[in-house]
Amino acid sequence: MKIPFLRMNGAGSLDIFNSARDYRLNAQVVSVPEFDDGQVRDDLVGLVLPIIVTGPVDAPDISVDVAAVAASIATKKLRERLLEKFGGNGEERENSGEDAATAEESPRDLLKKRLCKLFD
Repeated sequence: MKIPFLRMNGAGSLDIFNSARDYRLNAQVVSVPEFDDGQVRDDLVGLVLPIIVTGPVDAPDISVDVAAVAASIATKKLRERLLEKFGGNGEERENSGEDAATAEESPRDLLKKRLCKLFD
């Protein structure tokens, strides 16, 4: 597949005797897509579109796992809101030469780091 802003991976099984398949593909938007009409959608970066392929080999049933898409969008929005509320950009800051054991962090900074780790 040659789409510059999309990466796909997946796994599944193929039952040769019954001529059936069961695959799950994940298409992830990895960079800002720019469409032929000039439209740019930077809000799609990070979105994972789970595609399910099941059924007979000669007539597959292809569908999108809507529940997984909704969960992915909700997780992304929740993360954005938490980062907005507690500040930061989701990346842990370095201790600029200080020893991590002796560096004191505020409870807010600790909470921010732990919340960010939940989504990584």
